[in-house]
Amino acid sequence: MRKLIILLLSFFFILSIQLSKSYAINKYNSIAYDDIVKYNNDNYTLIVKILKDTNKDNLIPYANLISLQTINFIPNDTQNKIAYTLSLPQQCSFIVIYSKDSENNYSFEGIIDNLSNIENFYYYEDFIVVEQSDSKPSTNFTQREFLEIFYNKNHSYIPVFYKNIYMEKIIKNTTSKENEITKEIESSSIDYLEGDSPRILCVTSKTLYKGLFINLTNSYEFIENNKNTLKEIYEWCPTIECFKIKKEL
Repeated sequence: MRKLIILLLSFFFILSIQLSKSYAINKYNSIAYDDIVKYNNDNYTLIVKILKDTNKDNLIPYANLISLQTINFIPNDTQNKIAYTLSLPQQCSFIVIYSKDSENNYSFEGIIDNLSNIENFYYYEDFIVVEQSDSKPSTNFTQREFLEIFYNKNHSYIPVFYKNIYMEKIIKNTTSKENEITKEIESSSIDYLEGDSPRILCVTSKTLYKGLFINLTNSYEFIENNKNTLKEIYEWCPTIECFKIKKEL
């Protein structure tokens, strides 16, 4: 009986040592992995600071996955501001603007949130214009590039104007038995006009193409069916904080 007790005690002692070693190894691996994740992104510390400035603390656990780009000069900016673009894979992007206080000190000015793929951005008077593109087609379009204008209000840039620069979509005729489809292409040119108040000239063309199915190539051939061009002038209205149509040309 005594031998059995000694044998059992020896067994549990050896087992406790093995479990202790296993726990120590697992704990060490976890710490090492966390360190690698934390410092794998060279911009980690800066990204965390920006997320805190913008009240996006919920994104800090994903800081290592965030892509950061520094813009030291924003086109048309006269106050030496600095901007950062941040984006998560397959997620919305955002732009953060900092104002220069002194030679090496900057303070948080505002955030432009919920953006798609950022192609370009620049100042237009007191506004920021952001050119964007959609990364994935939707049921409403197959390709889209668009422009948004933002106005700074209480450290958050609010959208005050929107226009498609280029959009292409396919419309299927569900009632037809001959696979009929229509392609619609919308394109716009934007010009900023001089004057006492901010004004925008938009020239927009919408073209419809009829799709003819070619059995030989198993594809569609598109023939232009209709085209309309519209010229509009939008003027800034400070009372409602947006650009509204002043007149059609």
